[in-house]
Amino acid sequence: MSRYISRYQLTAGQAAKRFSDIEQLAIPLNLTGRHLLPEFELLCGGLKKIFLCSTQDKEILLQFLALGEAHAAIHYPSTLAHVKGINAKLPWGDTTCPATMLTGLAGTGKSELLKALNRLLGNESFLDLPGHDRVPLVPGWFMNVKEGSSPNSLLLPWIEQKKVVSKCNKVDSTEEYQRKDLNLPRLAELSRRVAFRDGVCIISIDEFQFISKSTSANSLATNLLLRLLAIGPRLIFGANYSLAHRLDARGQEDRQRLLARRIYLKPENLCSPDGIRLLKEYFKILPMDFTLDAIAVAQQVQDYTFGIKRLVVDLLAISWVHAKKSGGVKANVTTDDLRCAFLSRDFCANRVDVEILQRQEIEKRQIRRDLWDPFFSEQQDNVFEVVPAISAFEKRVEERRLDSFLTPNERLGFDAIKKLVGATPKEANVVPMNPLKRSKQGLADALRLLND
Repeated sequence: MSRYISRYQLTAGQAAKRFSDIEQLAIPLNLTGRHLLPEFELLCGGLKKIFLCSTQDKEILLQFLALGEAHAAIHYPSTLAHVKGINAKLPWGDTTCPATMLTGLAGTGKSELLKALNRLLGNESFLDLPGHDRVPLVPGWFMNVKEGSSPNSLLLPWIEQKKVVSKCNKVDSTEEYQRKDLNLPRLAELSRRVAFRDGVCIISIDEFQFISKSTSANSLATNLLLRLLAIGPRLIFGANYSLAHRLDARGQEDRQRLLARRIYLKPENLCSPDGIRLLKEYFKILPMDFTLDAIAVAQQVQDYTFGIKRLVVDLLAISWVHAKKSGGVKANVTTDDLRCAFLSRDFCANRVDVEILQRQEIEKRQIRRDLWDPFFSEQQDNVFEVVPAISAFEKRVEERRLDSFLTPNERLGFDAIKKLVGATPKEANVVPMNPLKRSKQGLADALRLLND
């Protein structure tokens, strides 16, 4: 198996260890409970760093690896194809594959999952090609919109200070790549050539919802995604439901390129083995304070947070502060502290979100746009509508088949019965009753009869 493809493959024996290696376990903290404000922030920071590979996370990571493996098999069938592409103006060809959108509710762990993909792919290696020594093999480019939202700010860090082989097989100077004002056509050409030379098969961009602050303006987000898609590698971008709604309002051609492939990261089920393991790991950060039984409190935490990891972190941190305030520095966190944290002002915004999510799950309708999957109707509603339609159609077909088997005499009798059954009944004569006027004395007599 070539090195181009093997970077994105996991054998059965490797998978368990590789997934275990990218996990980030709890680092116990030494908090006294005497300085609650700074220690609260330290606790939140420590809890946020914890990452465990759940069954859902592993399935999504395997899908990402499959994208890279397939792309490598198509564009790097041999070292000769690699060398030939280095000197080509369009090394990836003139067709592009649709992007893959990793979507879900805010706080479910999309950013951490993309970071885990980066750790899973590992660092770059080097490959000697005919005429090219020590060519870097980079499994992926990982970008973050928080660091900048322009094509130059996202792409230049990956192509600057790197030497690119020109069409005449000469080496360009690196000074051009240090400039921050490359025009977009030149930037796109350099990005395509560097990406192909380095064997990049995956481009990931995170925090994409921050590219546009307006709820209606989506041109900037769409244009940037299409520019990244045109580079050549498979594009994976993270998007909350708010951005998904904006992209869903685009035209057909944009939807086909950006929304055709969707991967959902759902909230964690804290009552499952993966969820209980996550709670136990959270409790290890302060084992002397979080003495709760993870199995016993899993349903309570699930009800309070909807399984959203960011909300679980907030709930545990607030409950720890409440325990220290109400019971002293040696107090342990109890289920009452969890309940008080859920009802506190600090958790108020999260509590509103959880209550809306629970209502939406029961009522199967949108209450708030940013908490509702814009593609829910594609997944659910059509299924419920088509089943009765199919049943009615099959019933009509069956009736016609039975009707074709009737003899002439049987058909005459059947038609006669059908006329009687389908006959419209005559309307009954309804005689309206005019209400009589009641005198005061009559009403008084009626009231006296009721009292008696």
